[in-house]
Amino acid sequence: MQQLVGRMRADSQLLAIFLLVLGNLMISFGDVLVKLMGQSQISPYQYVFLRFTMTSLLLLPFWWRLAPARRGWGQWKIHFLRGHLLLMGSVCVFVSLIYLPLATANAVFYAAPLLTLPLAALISREQVRPATYGVSLLGFGGILVVLNPAE
Repeated sequence: MQQLVGRMRADSQLLAIFLLVLGNLMISFGDVLVKLMGQSQISPYQYVFLRFTMTSLLLLPFWWRLAPARRGWGQWKIHFLRGHLLLMGSVCVFVSLIYLPLATANAVFYAAPLLTLPLAALISREQVRPATYGVSLLGFGGILVVLNPAE
């Protein structure tokens, strides 16, 4: 029985890794499409409008199936703020992908989770082990290597 549980756990981790790699691949294709759109006459506002519209249409059936008590209207102020932060971030990403090489932009994107660590400790008062900070600094070092600081 323990072998079966261990196998199921290993398979779910393998599936999770596969989905993570697949998601990153999709994001990379999306970055290439944004880069191509930026070279045409599409403005950042058109891109953001289309992105948010398509995302909303994709999520609407799932939201509609939720019980009315679970639809999240009670926290509308937080959702409003979060939506506007995402809106501003999407415009910044679109503009940055137009002017930066894709490799540089993706290297900078990988800094976001590393910045989340100190923010979680400061804002949420989460407990972070010192070794985790060391690994985070190692990640920043990796980003600097990718960015080639010699240039």
